[in-house]
Amino acid sequence: SFDPGELQDAAEDAEDHSRIVRGLAFPAQITMLRPATLLSTLQFAAEESLWHPDFASSCVAAAVRDLGIESSYLEFMLDSQYRENPLDFQGDQVLLDMQMRLPERRPRVPGGGG
Repeated sequence: SFDPGELQDAAEDAEDHSRIVRGLAFPAQITMLRPATLLSTLQFAAEESLWHPDFASSCVAAAVRDLGIESSYLEFMLDSQYRENPLDFQGDQVLLDMQMRLPERRPRVPGGGG
């Protein structure tokens, strides 16, 4: 299950971490186990459709954006079991390989209202 509070905690930890500098990108990987949209994503990929139905990845990216963190991501469908025949692929995970960036803080303007 997805808990936006965990993203908030991660964002606060990232902000406090000395290796993360505002304005510079940092990597993050999120693995989703059996998201509800996985089978439809795999079916459309098999049909070579331009439709991109992976709603779960978009929701994670939106939650990150709502925390004030800029991000981009690539997603990979994974099979948790090794299968000798690649045609036997049975995806059950989605890996989001994200690049995130904490925007630089803008200096406060006296009397600027906020």
